[in-house]
Parts: sequence; structure tokens; C-alpha cells
Amino acid sequence: MAYISYYLHTLSKYSNLNPTSDEVDQNVLQEARTLSLGDPNLVEKAAQLFPVLGKASDGNGKYFPSAPLNIWQDESVFPGQSPFDFDKLSKGFNDKAETLDQSDPSIYIENLLSLTRQYYSHVAASPDAPFVSIHDHCRLVAAAADCLERTDDKDKPYLLVAAGLDGIQAFCYDVVRNKASKSIKGRSFYLQVLMDVLVQRIVFDKRIEATTGHVLLARGGKLRILLPNKKEIRNALKDIETEVQQLLFEKLQMTLSLHMVYDFAFSKDQLFDQNIWDSLENESIAHAKRKPFINLLSQEFDNLFRELPEEISEEEGVEIGAKTCSVTGAIIPDPKDYNILNLSGTNEEQEERIYVLKYIRDIAMLGGKLQDKSDQLYYITPGVATRLMKTNDKGQSIFEQCLEQAIEHGLQKESELKSNIVEGTFIKDFNNFKIPVQSSRQNLITGGIFYGGAKQAVLTDKNNRPIRLLEFNELAEFKMGSGFTRLGVLRMDVDGLGKFLNSLFNVRKGLGIYTAIAAQLDEFFNGYINKVRDEHPHHLNVLFSGGDDLMAVGKWNDIMTFAKKIRDSFIKYTGGEGNSPLTMSAGISLVNPTYPISKANQHAADALQKAKDFPDKDKPTKDAICIFGLAVSWEEWEQVEKWKTELYDYVNNNIFSASLLQMLQQFHEIKEKHIKDATQHTKPDLSFLWTSAYYITRYQSRVKKNELTAHDFLMKVKLNFFTAIQDDCRYFDLMAMAARWAELELRAEKEHTSTETT
Repeated sequence: MAYISYYLHTLSKYSNLNPTSDEVDQNVLQEARTLSLGDPNLVEKAAQLFPVLGKASDGNGKYFPSAPLNIWQDESVFPGQSPFDFDKLSKGFNDKAETLDQSDPSIYIENLLSLTRQYYSHVAASPDAPFVSIHDHCRLVAAAADCLERTDDKDKPYLLVAAGLDGIQAFCYDVVRNKASKSIKGRSFYLQVLMDVLVQRIVFDKRIEATTGHVLLARGGKLRILLPNKKEIRNALKDIETEVQQLLFEKLQMTLSLHMVYDFAFSKDQLFDQNIWDSLENESIAHAKRKPFINLLSQEFDNLFRELPEEISEEEGVEIGAKTCSVTGAIIPDPKDYNILNLSGTNEEQEERIYVLKYIRDIAMLGGKLQDKSDQLYYITPGVATRLMKTNDKGQSIFEQCLEQAIEHGLQKESELKSNIVEGTFIKDFNNFKIPVQSSRQNLITGGIFYGGAKQAVLTDKNNRPIRLLEFNELAEFKMGSGFTRLGVLRMDVDGLGKFLNSLFNVRKGLGIYTAIAAQLDEFFNGYINKVRDEHPHHLNVLFSGGDDLMAVGKWNDIMTFAKKIRDSFIKYTGGEGNSPLTMSAGISLVNPTYPISKANQHAADALQKAKDFPDKDKPTKDAICIFGLAVSWEEWEQVEKWKTELYDYVNNNIFSASLLQMLQQFHEIKEKHIKDATQHTKPDLSFLWTSAYYITRYQSRVKKNELTAHDFLMKVKLNFFTAIQDDCRYFDLMAMAARWAELELRAEKEHTSTETT
């Protein structure tokens, strides 16, 4: 296997592992290094790894710690200036690598890839290319060499496979019921399983014979794989595409679709041409998206659209009153196949019955297994064992069998792991790298996988044992008659990532820069986000996180705190304020806890777009958060929070009355009306400036004279109202937001205290 030879040859530069006895072709090796680093002459030596998401060539003097991946310790995650100790790191890697079973080359290389990722993701492969990790460099060199060794087209040896899922938002969040946390999380995790199984189905196909090291990107419903340009491989990919489309067509009634491009072949020079990449994204992929299921329809047209007989017998017909699946709309003709989805875990007779196909119910049940109080949970997928499979007696394709296994048995506690798991099976630890005891005896493939939202808030019994996932209204602590609360729905997204990628590719050649970005986004959005979420274990759940965006739900004030922490952590992860052109925007909707989650999600998406249009959609700077219908920069948000705290304290201590908070919000509405009217008149009416200031003057007279800080606060408010025209009256917006925020906190606190008293 060419991949292993070149992988070990490259890895030997950074470890004690010896290359295989197979000789490597120096010409092939030179081009493969070029593809990875952009220059074959760069020295291969361990060095400090700088954050590729930063803009400074030296990472602003900060680099990642030379330590194994560990998202639970900030000192192992964020760039800093800690001493570079590669010898200690390398020793830890070598000690574990020497224990790996080498009897099966395919299993050995997968375990080695997993181990290299754990230990060498934060160390650069060359001081001259300080953004590309040893892990990425070794696997890219091997993948490129594999393409050169096995291609049947020497002019264009590289085949870039691009695939992705469409319809994700509708599939995950178009759920009308409020008690649907388990169902939505199940669907979200199903997407992860679907993509992981697709990767394994491709790379371990007997005709393709690749590794997970060939994968450039596999997150957020997107997949990019570098494979040898070979007719046999292209034919295999076409067959696999049909398998996936068949399943999505039959099981999900096309609520999800797959686009797949596998005819885009490159030369080395073309791989470095940004126009070629643009053509792939804007033409080939766009064309595939416009024609979902075209491959399936062209091959199965006669079966799908066969002529119906003139008379349909009673046995062939559908029983009157038959139920339909509430997710796919498909008819469930036989009552014995009814699978009632009891979302809340309560007595089915007390709940509205939701009828779904068994497959849909199994997907929903996945969400219930991701619990905050659960024991050590492992994620199991077929892995290399895929190569032993074939279409079974039931007519199930290899892909369908793999996916079925992952859905039914893919989440298991360590105590439940069987002793007869097939060799080569993937057993991954969520957001850690703990290896189960069984793996040492069974030649399994172990390691860690970053997954955002692996833990969900749960209801527990008196012994603190998990019963079920909390529903959305329970996250918000909502009970009938319990007083005020709101459910917060958050959508966040990185600003300007596409433009940033283009700028990097124009300056730095090599696929290493591409995989570096994917790896660092993965560590943050699928890994570190879990640590931030764990600060709110009972009131917040991450429903989706992948690529460069996320969605979370929770108690309204927890969601606001979470959003700010994620943004601040992302800036820190990229090297600190001012080091990266990348920013983050957020949109939050606050709704009644019984409000349909699909609509709340759309409101949050609209708020996110408003944040991305900030301050003006014609000249957006983004880097903002939108809540209460207003978009503000993150710097303004800090000021708003400061004013909110002051207003809260003054009202809570009876220095100010709650009526002031309402007036501050009314001033904003009056300002908005005057600004709108000003566009229709040559002479704007600015009387709202001094009438607002006059009201504050009158209000000051009601405040006790010895409350000096309160008088000082009101004096500043009055002055800023009067002079607000100098800043387009922005002060009115920010003070209204602070007042609304303080009002919600006071209301929540008052009614919570009242409920406890009663």
C-alpha cells in the first residue's frame, strides 16, 4: 500500500518509527511535499504551530502549546508563549505508537493516523510553513503520493471528490412540537453519523483502497477527499452515490439530498489555481445541487415510475385511516409498523401520539442517548470492517447496512461494549481520547472525535440518575404559573471566512493550508464549544455545531452569556484581538418557551443576518450581535451590559423606578420615528433630543440627593441624549437595549422570588 510507505517515511522525520522496507520514489515524494507545503525544499523539522486563522505571519508572537489535543484545559487549546517542548511530546507519541498492532496494515495506519492527530496537531511540520501541522503534512504527502502511484492519468493524477448534504436546516429544525429536543438532537447527530459512514464507505471500498488520511474536510455536511484519478475509483464513487441516494429517497422521502462531484481531476499546478477551486464550487457543485437524485433517477427510472395495474387488489391498496409519518409524509400502511414517537418520555396516553416510520424513530432515539449524566459513551462505526461487507439477503446496500449498524449500535457505554466486535471497527471517544479496555484485545481503531453537543441537559431522579433529556421549556425553567422566563435560540457564524480562504490561497500554496483551517475550525467549533457549554449544564444545549457555525437553545440569560463567551474565546483562539481578519456574528431570538422551535430558529437566523448587515447592509462590518431587534457591535455590547447592570442595581435597590426603564425604551421608539420622518422633510425635527434630556432632568429631582452615583449616572444620560446627534443618535439605541435587558432580569428575579415564597 503506497500510502503507508510514504506516510511512515515522512513521519520518521518526527518520531522514532522506522519507514517500511518499501522504497519511495524521490520524484513522487518531491511533488507530494509540494502539494502539502507548497515547496518541496522546505526543511521537515518540528516547529511551533501558529494559528492559521490569524493574519500575522508570526501568529502575533503566539503559538499553540506543544501538547496533545485536550479541549478541557485552556492551556492546551489557546495560542500563547509557553515553552516549546517537542521531545516530551514525541516521547509520549512514540511510547503509544510502539504498542500498535501492525498485523493488518489498514487497521494499523488508521490507528496511527488517530494517534498522530492526538499528539501532532499542534506542532508545525516545518519552521518555514508554521501553519501546517505534522499530522496534516504526513497524511497529505502520503495521499498525494498515493494519487501519483496509482493514477491512470499521469497528466491529471489528482481526483478531488466533493460531496455534501442539502436540506439540513429543514430536516433538523422543521419540528412543530415544543417537546422535541430529543428528536431535533437525534436528527442533528444523524447528520454526523451519515457523513462519517459515507467517508468510511468511500475510503474503505475495495476498489478505492484509501484511508481517512485522504479526507481534506468532513464537517458541517461537507466532504472533500483527495483520491487517485482512476476509472475504477470513479466508477466506485458513482455506485456509492447511488447507494446513498437510494437510502435518502426510500427512508427519508428526499427530505435530505446528497450532491456529489467525482469527475474533477487536476494536475499539481491546477490544484494551486484558485480559479479551478472557484470553478469546482461555483459550477460543478452548484450543478450537482440543482439536480439531486439524478444518478438514481437515471438508473432506476423504470422501477420508480412503473405503470400501475388497472385494478389494484385490496392487498395492494392502502387501508383507509392508515397513518402517515409526521416527518417524511410517507404512508404507514400496516398498523404493526406504527412507531409512536413519545418525545417527552411520559405516558403515551397523556401525550399527542406522533406516528413515524421505524427509521425516523431510531433517528430520534439517538438524541436521547447524548446525556450530560451518562457514563463514558463511545461512538462506534463500521470503519475498516466495511471492506468485508456486500449487499445482503435483504437487498440492503453496503452503505445502508453500515448506517443501520451505526444508528442502532453506534452509541454505547463502555460497560456495554461487546467482546466480539469486528476487527477494524472504529470506536471513538467524544471530545476525549480515552481508549476502551477491549480495544487492546480486538485490534480495533480507537481515538477521539470532536462533536459539538455531545452532552445534553437531563432530568434526573432523586439519586441523580438520568431519566430523559430536558425539553426546551424545561431548559428555560418554564412551568405553568411559575412566572416570567424566556427560551433563547442562538445562531452564530464566522464572518468573511470565504474571502479569508481566498486570500490565504493566493499567498500560501499547498493543500496544507486548507486542512489546517479545517482542523482548527474543528477543534474550536466541534471541540472547545463543549467546554463553554458545560458552564451551563442544566440550562443550555448545543443542537448543531460544525464548520464555522452553531445553533444552541437555552434559558435566555444563559444563551446571552454563552454567545459572548464563544465570541471572546474565538478571538483568543485566533491569536487575540486584532490578530485576525475573522470575526463572529450572532443572532438571538427570545421566545415564550412553548413557541414552535422551527419559527424561533428562523427568528434567530433573521437576527444573525441583521448582525451580519451591521451597521449598514450596503457597507457591513459585521462582528456584531443582534437581540431585541437591534444589532450592536461586540464593543457596544460590553457597554450595554455595563449600563444594564447599573440600571438593574438602581431599580432593584429602589433608587430608580421601573418606569424609567420603560421611558428609555420609548425614547428609542420616538427617535426612530423622527429619524424616519426626517428622510421625508428637508428640515429634520430634532426636538426629541432635548425633550428626552428634559425628562431626565425632571426625573433627577425624584432621586434622593445623597445618591451621588445615581445622579452622576443620570447626568451622563441627559448629556448623551442632548448631544446624540453627533453619533447618529446611537446612544438612544444602546440605552434602550440596556433598559430592556435590565427589565427582563428584574422581572425574572421578581417573579422567581414570588414563586419561591408561595
